[in-house]
Amino acid sequence: MNQPNQPNQPMFIVAPPQKKRRRWLRFFAGLAVMVIILLVVVYFVATSPAFIKSVVLPRVGDALHANVTVSDISVNPFKQIALRDLTVQVQGQAPLLVVPEASIRYHLWDILGGNIHVDEIVLNSPAVELVQNPDGSSNLDPLLKALPAKPANAGSPKPKSSKASQIDLGKLTLRNASLVEIRIYGSGRSNVTALTNLDVTLANLKNGQSAALELSAALRLDENPPGGTNGFLAAAIRGKFNFALTPDLKPASASGQAQLSVSTAGGAFAGFSTLAAGLDC
Repeated sequence: MNQPNQPNQPMFIVAPPQKKRRRWLRFFAGLAVMVIILLVVVYFVATSPAFIKSVVLPRVGDALHANVTVSDISVNPFKQIALRDLTVQVQGQAPLLVVPEASIRYHLWDILGGNIHVDEIVLNSPAVELVQNPDGSSNLDPLLKALPAKPANAGSPKPKSSKASQIDLGKLTLRNASLVEIRIYGSGRSNVTALTNLDVTLANLKNGQSAALELSAALRLDENPPGGTNGFLAAAIRGKFNFALTPDLKPASASGQAQLSVSTAGGAFAGFSTLAAGLDC
């Protein structure tokens, strides 16, 4: 028996919701992967020695009005920086700072949170040389000019926060350092004050804790002023101390000894040739 003809019914095709969700999920997953890849690329570029030496250090040098260079540098922004042959030099002047090797291990997230948390700082054979020219200028002047000037109309200083900074320094090691100041008068005359063979070890510097400090160095004075009496002196310095800080970083106690003994002296310093001094606290 024939069925009566049925009127044509409109047909609607609805895409399953799951397919739309999957498309959005794929889109966001792909976007997340691209962002991660971009961050990884930026991380490796920004921490690469070539980028730091060609982009970062020149900008630092411009800010300091000096040339800042290194021969090699390794950076992990979250925990460590190591470098070789750091030099800070004003054009036309003697190098102000030379550091053959330096490294620092730290905790970035703690530092960003206000806690200066550093495991170790090591400086091998750093040399600082301050040179004053006959006209009174020095190789430190451009760096001092780079410091921000205090506004002339600055009001009363803001009250300091009552909360002390949190410091956690595991160890600071300074090996074979030298600090030299040279004053040039001209005509071959100059004064030299030098602290060489300087070794310093500072351990366990923390709020409310006891720290230890050891140091040794050689002191040399060589004066040759125009129209004055020449003089020279050489001495050795050695010391060892323990000291404690309060939770707000104020001195609490100190104990230890230090000695200074002159090995040779002459000219204007001849009267110190047998000097030996000590500090016992």
